[in-house]
Amino acid sequence: MAIRLPSNIGLWCHLSGFMVALVYVVLTLVAFHLQEELIMANGEMTWNHKLQELSRTMPQVEALVTYDEAMVRSSLNMEELYTLSARFAYLLKQEGVLPGDYVVTTAPMSLEATIILFGTLFAGAVPASLEITFRDGEALLQCMTKLKSRHMIVQDEPWSEVLKFCKSKFEISFYPGSIWADVTAPRLPCLERMMLIKRSGGRNQSFIELLRTSNDEYVYEGITPESVGWFCFTTGTETDYIRMTEFSHKTAITIGHLMHQCKVTVCRNRLYENPWFWVSSIPGDILHGKTRVMPDKWRIINDYPLMLVKLIQTEGVEMADLQPLNVKPMLELLDNYSEGKPLLKHLECGGMPVTRSHMEALRPLARRFSIIYGSHELGIISMNVLKAEEIQDFPDYDNGTLAPGVQMRLVDSNGQDVEPGQKGRILVKSPCMFRGYPNEPDRTAARFNKDNWFMSYDQARIEQSNGHVFSGGRIDVIILHGQYMLFPCWLDAVVAPHPAIKKVISVPFSDVVLFHAIGICIIKHPGASLSKEEVIQLVLSHVVPGKEFLIRPKAVLFFDKFPTKPDGTVDKPRLSDIVAEHVNNGMV
Repeated sequence: MAIRLPSNIGLWCHLSGFMVALVYVVLTLVAFHLQEELIMANGEMTWNHKLQELSRTMPQVEALVTYDEAMVRSSLNMEELYTLSARFAYLLKQEGVLPGDYVVTTAPMSLEATIILFGTLFAGAVPASLEITFRDGEALLQCMTKLKSRHMIVQDEPWSEVLKFCKSKFEISFYPGSIWADVTAPRLPCLERMMLIKRSGGRNQSFIELLRTSNDEYVYEGITPESVGWFCFTTGTETDYIRMTEFSHKTAITIGHLMHQCKVTVCRNRLYENPWFWVSSIPGDILHGKTRVMPDKWRIINDYPLMLVKLIQTEGVEMADLQPLNVKPMLELLDNYSEGKPLLKHLECGGMPVTRSHMEALRPLARRFSIIYGSHELGIISMNVLKAEEIQDFPDYDNGTLAPGVQMRLVDSNGQDVEPGQKGRILVKSPCMFRGYPNEPDRTAARFNKDNWFMSYDQARIEQSNGHVFSGGRIDVIILHGQYMLFPCWLDAVVAPHPAIKKVISVPFSDVVLFHAIGICIIKHPGASLSKEEVIQLVLSHVVPGKEFLIRPKAVLFFDKFPTKPDGTVDKPRLSDIVAEHVNNGMV
């Protein structure tokens, strides 16, 4: 069969070729545009980009407000926060800080600490906020050794506990008129330079005024969404005081967005008193143009709960994240300062399992509550929101439903999935997964199973009727004491050397506000003399002056022998129950 070609085949072929070329060009342009959009979208997931955009779109909106104990107000708007942070980044780059470096800071919560945080990120480095809680500074040394930090930033006015410690452990060479000093530290061979920051004149210029008079700004262009963009502490181990985790810029910002989305109450400003560098304090509010309100801790605050109440009322704070340690004294102030009315529209409760008794204790503070369950490796895992009048029906440890994108499995000791409704070890996959424990790849790898599920130390069950997560137990033994997570062996090691002590075991027991109070159980040597007050003072003697209230044993009991299990080991749960019984009966 003959095939007849169209008479205008030449023109048809010519047009077809043109159309193919045109389609190719269009597809190429579309692909380029999509790729460009993708690049821009990725670029937007860095702290540099986020704060720069806020400084352009809402320059005069207050990003941060602080009050000191005298109720003196200070603030930074979005434009100032971005500009001063970029200028601090320039100082760090001039000093030789490189992308990926850890810059340790011991500056207390303040405007200065905020600028240090974002300025370090802008320089492509990682800000690590450390503090000395125990007198020997062991936690500080542990962290800095692992981080291999070459630079450290220290509060110079007033003379800080950290600098006192540094003076006894380091050799510091000061230079007149300079904010930097050379450092030699035998236990920290990586540390080279220390920046000393202050607020008034003297040897050094005021830190913020130094930045205000500068015209030098630097934003490291090589930052990507996958660069390390946040750092925080998590539960320690039996050999380490604390463990550290790190997140990429993208993940940290994602957590901030998720925190913002989970806040069901619209509030114009939010009070945070959590340390800046914990995951629970990633500033999702600033990312969304809200005002963050914080106490200024540049100087020691003598009556912290009273200051918090005054700050909330003066600034008209509507939402807050309060540390459990401060709740009870704040509640005692309500009648005098709020006429018995709730201080807040909304209160966040996070960081520990929550019972109905905890919520009943919190009820007078707010009209609504968010109960957040998460970890410093995974960000938010689940959230429960309830009104004050719903607390009477609140089931213990109800942490609500899983956050968007979070997957959870519950497994037994063999790693097999438990039956629906049964308790098991929590395994999680999350869009907010951490990058790892810095400079500890083996420890990071050990927390994931062969299918890449993160293996937490928490236990939970999932209610089949509503999908709520009930998390209230742990595989390891830990004391969740307010904002601190303490391994009993740390306390044991402090008390055990006393010559009167034959054996000591520290245990947690329930506390309506702190979740766990500290109980210390002791068997003395025959004929030895030792009082409860001596044991408490022994623990407190290892804590930095002014921070004794953070870690204080509530009960000390003396035993002839400890209760044991059938296998002969000490029955620690029973020991905890005995301590609780004595406390409840007023016998300690």
